[in-house]
Amino acid sequence: MLFNTIPFLIFFSIVYFIYWNIAFRFRHKFLILAGSIFYFYNSPIFLIHILFVIGINFFIYQQIYSGKKNFVKIAVVFNLVNLGFFKYFYFFINFLFDITGFEVLKELGDGTFFKISLPLAISYYSFQIISIAVDTNKDEIKSKAISLLDYTLYILFFPVLIAGPIMKRDEFFPNLERKNPEADHIYKACFLMMSGLIKKILIADPMAAIVNPMFSNPSEYNSLSLFFAGICYTIQLYGDFSGLTDMARSVSYFLGFEIPENFYAPFFSTSVKEFWKRWHVTLSNWLMEYIYFPLGGSRLGEFRTYLNLIITMTLGGLW
Repeated sequence: MLFNTIPFLIFFSIVYFIYWNIAFRFRHKFLILAGSIFYFYNSPIFLIHILFVIGINFFIYQQIYSGKKNFVKIAVVFNLVNLGFFKYFYFFINFLFDITGFEVLKELGDGTFFKISLPLAISYYSFQIISIAVDTNKDEIKSKAISLLDYTLYILFFPVLIAGPIMKRDEFFPNLERKNPEADHIYKACFLMMSGLIKKILIADPMAAIVNPMFSNPSEYNSLSLFFAGICYTIQLYGDFSGLTDMARSVSYFLGFEIPENFYAPFFSTSVKEFWKRWHVTLSNWLMEYIYFPLGGSRLGEFRTYLNLIITMTLGGLW
């Protein structure tokens, strides 16, 4: 159910009307219901899985909040294993087959025995869950405990399930106190929706029509054509990803939620370093805050700085 489809228009029209016309005390519960319906529509077999993940992680969060710091490691390991299993199962199985040559591994890697598909938003919600565990552990001034209801909404907030951005605790929960729609938010929502639709429909989709046939049969085209196809693919990628993110922010604004921006005109960058500060900003910030800085950042000398950067960018590339 992409944002630029008729099913989503119908779905969101109903959600928007009900959300602003029910009592405030029911709104967050209603958003969880809406998020569950949205998730079920896009990834039906994994709705129970995400609810199970939320339940386990909320228990871990409670332990961390109560002062049991070792549970942070459990949160990180549990969510990385969950993410790695669905995202890299076939990669590792095929890697083991290449090493050992066992036919049973080949059949596993081909999906002969069973087929593993990727749950919707597993990367985004895994990173959000890890961030809330780490931030709670680092919280020297005890913040208010998060209820199961609010924790579930944090993970099942449907506008960000398709394309992010990755939200941290302090970027999401303050929005829960907003009781009435604000004119400024509606203006921003309309602008972002128009911007997202232009990027997605008028830029990304036409570029895909050019790129896909060339990438499907590259041998039929000369090197110059493939070079320009690579440029077109870059434009397509930006228009698709940035457009969906704009629409996600738009839908959030319509519901009274202000979520972080994810792209700051990356193609106007004057260096590679600046580009990564403008492209998928919430992921870059997440990698810096939860991987690069804990590794030591640039505080341990030049060699460690470059090593930490390599590790951080490698893990970001695997994601």
